Amino acid sequence: DPPVPPAERGLAVDLAAKAIRGTVLRTGLLPVRSGGPGLGGLDISAAGSLPGQQPRIHVPTIVGGGSDAARLGMTWVERPPSRNHPSPEPVLARHWDQVVGGFRELTSRMKSLDADGELRPLLEPFMGAVVRRILRPTQTYSELLRMLWHPASLHDAPKAREKAHDVMRRNAEVSPGAPSSTPVIEEELSDLCVGDIPVFTLPVTRSVIDATVEAWRSVDESLEEMTIQSTLISAYLNEKALPPRVPAPVTSARKERLDARRRAQLSTLVRRVRDAAVRGPDGTVTWISPVLAEYGWAVRPLSAEHYSGQGGVAVVLAQYLREVHHGRADAVEGLPALLEGTLAVLRATEDRVPVKSPGGFSGLASQVWIWSTLHDLGAVPGALDRARERAAVLTPQVLDADGLLEVLGGVAGVIVPLLNLVDQTGESKWLDIAAHAGQRLEDTARSVAGDARWSTSMFPEPIGGFAHGTAGIGWALARLGLSAAGTAADRRRWRSLAERAFDFVDGLYRPDVGNWTDLRRPDATDQLTTWCHGSTGIGLAAADLFARTGLPRYEDLFQRARAAAVREGFGWTHTLCHGDLGLWELMETARRLSSEPLGQERETLDAELISGLEARGPVAGLARDAFSPGLMAGLGGVIHTLLRMHPESRIASPLLLGRARDLDPDAV
Repeated sequence: DPPVPPAERGLAVDLAAKAIRGTVLRTGLLPVRSGGPGLGGLDISAAGSLPGQQPRIHVPTIVGGGSDAARLGMTWVERPPSRNHPSPEPVLARHWDQVVGGFRELTSRMKSLDADGELRPLLEPFMGAVVRRILRPTQTYSELLRMLWHPASLHDAPKAREKAHDVMRRNAEVSPGAPSSTPVIEEELSDLCVGDIPVFTLPVTRSVIDATVEAWRSVDESLEEMTIQSTLISAYLNEKALPPRVPAPVTSARKERLDARRRAQLSTLVRRVRDAAVRGPDGTVTWISPVLAEYGWAVRPLSAEHYSGQGGVAVVLAQYLREVHHGRADAVEGLPALLEGTLAVLRATEDRVPVKSPGGFSGLASQVWIWSTLHDLGAVPGALDRARERAAVLTPQVLDADGLLEVLGGVAGVIVPLLNLVDQTGESKWLDIAAHAGQRLEDTARSVAGDARWSTSMFPEPIGGFAHGTAGIGWALARLGLSAAGTAADRRRWRSLAERAFDFVDGLYRPDVGNWTDLRRPDATDQLTTWCHGSTGIGLAAADLFARTGLPRYEDLFQRARAAAVREGFGWTHTLCHGDLGLWELMETARRLSSEPLGQERETLDAELISGLEARGPVAGLARDAFSPGLMAGLGGVIHTLLRMHPESRIASPLLLGRARDLDPDAV
């Protein structure tokens, strides 16, 4: 394991990264997504590399073949399917238990051998064997090979070799253990110039075997099992379409002592998050978890955003401390220091880790929302100044480069966090960036029969949901049209475009099912009430716009989503994004907003959710031993919703990037 320089995000991050490097992930068996240059989120693991989850890769091909314009060029191609899978369309979720069970069985066998003194002798035959030691990533060599053998490089080979030498020298500065001395680099280049990949070797000595055995003995088995579960969850989430849901057995919704049970659940979950933290000697804090990264889900120390990252955890901890202060939650030892360490890593990560996407849940605008929310909670001095700093990164160039367009990761997600910031600061300059986001959405809109829809880099064929689709984009445009951004004519155009976007969403409604078609799986009749792609997100957006405009179309849309939620009921996963918590948010909004007595009263809603948590646990529907403190798809969301259940709580839901004042029941 080569020495790795500090990430400069706090010692907790370095410790977490080292722990991950030492887990079973290093075997290459479990799903793991790369973030390196040239790899583009590729998963080349044995159990991963699943079809439909891999990005296209950039490879040299003959362009214009068969003509006198034939030339070598880089083109995007689909990666060939892995040949080691058990079937052409493997379903990893079916084998979760066997994977974890296999790890436990093998570990138990090895520990038994070690206890009897029989493990170490089994490694003796390897003494003197020569093994490969990877000092520089093979992908780096592959990229350099392509460069050195390109016709332009062959035309001036000495110049190309000099450039490659410089690349390898600079690569050594950021790739721990890579050779940096001129003689070794020249040897590597000599191999590359004959089409060979350089190989470094190492003889297996007694000290190498001893170090390996000691490293294995020091393994944290609970971390290993959590990592296995997390990688499997990340692979399943990367499918972009969840497997068919199976409702949990019905549990009796007990209404007695609801607040005491709510508080007991809360304190238990907060302690679990606290105890799972990785702490650095410098006081910094982070967690190891599945994280929504640029190319999909991956297991790593938390990123900065609030969907699954450090920012969302910071907000939940601050919310909990606020409710403790007001007597609506029980004190948990060590939380102030935990929040302080979490914020230290959040600041350092924002400062040092570039983020390309501008989005409101997993991009730069999510950082604005995080600090704006912390300011509203009164938990962090200087939070509003920090929100201004993060908003300043949202330049027109960043917005124009975005191809996601969606609310979650794209330019549509910029609008509401900036409107919040204008409301907090009184500074109108942030309206100009919000208006630019609106212009970007205008420029990219497509129309069929007068509606509006968006083709994005994630979904080339437009879809209708909130997080990644047209409903979210339409909601953001409507909110922009109701603001002070732009001119009166701009605002009319944005509102009109929003209306046309909801025309597209309306066209996806299926009266026979009482729900909206998910265009990722047009024939499916499950998974329709999620926030990310289904009626929960559509309904919350419509409820927000109805409360602001009173327009009948939004009330109708909201009521249809509400009816779908009542039919669906609880019994799925406990997450805000695609489970019971999101349904609770919609049904609670409906209870406050609608005069019709459709659905349960508040006490019944709370009783069903709390009883389900008690019966099935907070990660129902996910792998049993997985852990995520995240806000939208983890324990953070459970804590958040339990806090919101108190009738006097004024905590705002993160599902619409709103502020507490926006969603205050009295204001509605």
